[in-house]
Amino acid sequence: MLRRYTVVMLIVFFVIAAAMLDRTVCAAAQLQAGDIKVAKLLSRAKQASEAGDMSGAEVLWSKARTFNPSLARPAWLDQVIEPNPYREPTLEEMLAAISQMPYLEAKSLLEALLTKEPSNRPLRELYFRLAKENLDEDAVASQLSLLYPNHYLMRFLRYFLVLIIFLAVAWQTVKLYDDYHSS
Repeated sequence: MLRRYTVVMLIVFFVIAAAMLDRTVCAAAQLQAGDIKVAKLLSRAKQASEAGDMSGAEVLWSKARTFNPSLARPAWLDQVIEPNPYREPTLEEMLAAISQMPYLEAKSLLEALLTKEPSNRPLRELYFRLAKENLDEDAVASQLSLLYPNHYLMRFLRYFLVLIIFLAVAWQTVKLYDDYHSS
């Protein structure tokens, strides 16, 4: 009886310990994700400040502060920086200019930009569209797998569903034929 009680208590202890460990790991992951978000927001706020957009920098800093209330106000928020007269083109302007280039030039430029920013989906979609228009099968295949990672799975499921429907129709046709000839 005492051994059963000991075994049951050990099991309960391990279940409680596992639950507490899971909570600790989840809390640490949430804290780390929050720190990353704060760092990204502060980086964007500094970029906005350097571009002369102090109101945008202030908004981004206040968003970062909602994630980390103990965050001190950076000194660069109070500095007045003269805006740069050179304005970088927006993403839309850059995509429009790239789409007007000859394919080989656009391809090399897009590959260079995607090396810097591999998660930039509009650049990747433009590269995919241009590769498709110019029948560049290697580029289409690589971009397709990056843009739509479940593409092959969906294709397999679609063909599998068609096969099941075909088999069901064939089976029903055979049954109908048997019923027709047996009566």
